[in-house]
Amino acid sequence: MTVPDGLNDGGTVTVPLAASNGTLAIAGNGTSVSINQTQCCDSIYGGNLIVGFNGTGAVTQTDQSTVYMDHNLVLGANSDGSGSYTLSATSITNGANSGYNLTVGSDLDIGGVQTGSYPPPDNTRPRTADRARSS
Repeated sequence: MTVPDGLNDGGTVTVPLAASNGTLAIAGNGTSVSINQTQCCDSIYGGNLIVGFNGTGAVTQTDQSTVYMDHNLVLGANSDGSGSYTLSATSITNGANSGYNLTVGSDLDIGGVQTGSYPPPDNTRPRTADRARSS
């Protein structure tokens, strides 16, 4: 990761991001997780679930649980990242989202989406209209 060097001269320093290993278990009837953006209307403002950013990550979702995200589910974002999402939740039988256990608002990005780092710079990301047109 490149960050300002603190000298106010425009210089930068590159800091390696430490790899980590993490797990997230979403379980229990009625458990609900919402991942929302902080501003309208672009995924750079959040609303993403990134599993395996720089390291290994795993999510397991079971029981009658629900997960909602405004934007992207990314598995293995960077070249040294590896992510998995195991969905073995059972159907929801009541409520407004009856029958939906996992809702991804935008894209599902799986492994190797970036040769540099995630998220991509603004000028290389497809616009929403381009994504819709290429689907």
